[in-house]
Amino acid sequence: MSGAGDKGEKNILVWIVDDEPDMRNLASMILIGFGWKVETFESGAACLERAERLPVPNALILDVMMPRMSGFEVSRALRSKAEFRNTFIAFLSVLSAEKNEEKALQSGGDQFLEKCFEIEKTLRELRNTVEMRS
Repeated sequence: MSGAGDKGEKNILVWIVDDEPDMRNLASMILIGFGWKVETFESGAACLERAERLPVPNALILDVMMPRMSGFEVSRALRSKAEFRNTFIAFLSVLSAEKNEEKALQSGGDQFLEKCFEIEKTLRELRNTVEMRS
């Protein structure tokens, strides 16, 4: 898990679930730079274990393709819990949004973002959406 930075912005807690350490670290650094609190998980199982305790995050960023449990499965499991019904869930994946956006929505996701070279731009778009909802 990663720590938090506070730059006077909204008190947003986001969880990042990705089996790739480099992606977790990069996304975490960017979001901490936004003034958000960040917790990272290397697997869906670790995220679901953490979901048993408060506080619930304002947002989750889920990788779609992970060993043993996909991001879609994690999303469905979390959405079955009352305390996660209003949590913003974004999928971040190398998979094409065109082919997977419907799956993301069906599994309880709010947004499907493609992993790309402009990850900071992608996460800024996510920030704008989450902060408007929080």
